[in-house]
Amino acid sequence: MGVMDELSPEDKLGVELARSENHLIRELIAARHRRGLTVADVADAMGVDRGAVTRFESGGTNPTMAIINRYAEAVGVLIRYNVEGYVDGPDHRAARPSGA
Repeated sequence: MGVMDELSPEDKLGVELARSENHLIRELIAARHRRGLTVADVADAMGVDRGAVTRFESGGTNPTMAIINRYAEAVGVLIRYNVEGYVDGPDHRAARPSGA
């Protein structure tokens, strides 16, 4: 029995969301490397200091979607978002008034 098996559905979803975010950041860093860009190049393009980019890449921040998109623009890539249902997760549908 693995660690994930012992987690609640809500905790499993949290782990999966963290993995997804980590994967996105790794893909963005790989894109920077493929384009031969340095941290300084990206920082200049984003209008931030190199430390901000280093913290972003190391997971030392909790970036907003706007920051993620600015980084993507700086390295010349497009991010496409994919929203999927989570089978093991709780049912979070909003309650609807009767007759609606």
